Amino acid sequence: MNNMPVYDYDDAIRYIYERSSVGIDEDIIEEVLSLEEDYMRSIGILSEVE
Repeated sequence: MNNMPVYDYDDAIRYIYERSSVGIDEDIIEEVLSLEEDYMRSIGILSEVE
């Protein structure tokens, strides 16, 4: 069995939202995470899973 960690996108949004001390809107968090993912793909850190 593969023991690689699994990144749960919705869980990450909730985690950041619940721990934010400045009340970041969930839509903003989602957009930032999406842009971060795009960036990581653009520099080769992430690739599509086949």
